[in-house]
Amino acid sequence: MREAELSAMIVPFYLDQIPNTSGEKISQIWQWSFLRLEASHSYIQWLFPLKEKSAYNPYSPLLTDEIISQFHQNSQLQENLGKSFSLMLNFYGLQMSRNPLSQKVEITRAASFEQRAKSWLTVGNHNYLRLTRILKSLSLLGKKAEAQSLYHCLKEIYADYWDIIGQITLNYWSNAVL
Repeated sequence: MREAELSAMIVPFYLDQIPNTSGEKISQIWQWSFLRLEASHSYIQWLFPLKEKSAYNPYSPLLTDEIISQFHQNSQLQENLGKSFSLMLNFYGLQMSRNPLSQKVEITRAASFEQRAKSWLTVGNHNYLRLTRILKSLSLLGKKAEAQSLYHCLKEIYADYWDIIGQITLNYWSNAVL
């Protein structure tokens, strides 16, 4: 499948109209168990697309300026992006709240953090790359406040687990939100 064809699938996939190249609709992915989210390596590029190719999935779609604009303008796309983000926050043992007055987004460790961290907070874990992708994609697709809040939460986690996460990973996370 050509790049243009893959890119053209992003919006209909995100609107739950068509499946991705693996045959999964977004509403199905939102129902996956943590075990399946951990074991599968092709969905993350669909939930959080970027402008650059994935080194790990040749069938991942690429964002275009037109698609980015559609995400910024379409409330359903924004809502569905929020569902994808919530799924991954739960996976990592994190939670999001919004101050009702200021509307400021805050992401913090959830009660499940210690348990969930056992599956991803290990040396050289591939989830660090997923988190970088999530930060970049959210920033591109109209959820900069959420990306910034996630980054601040990850910096706090790094402060407690710097010896596991490593400075190189923190640098990737920092560059992702710039």
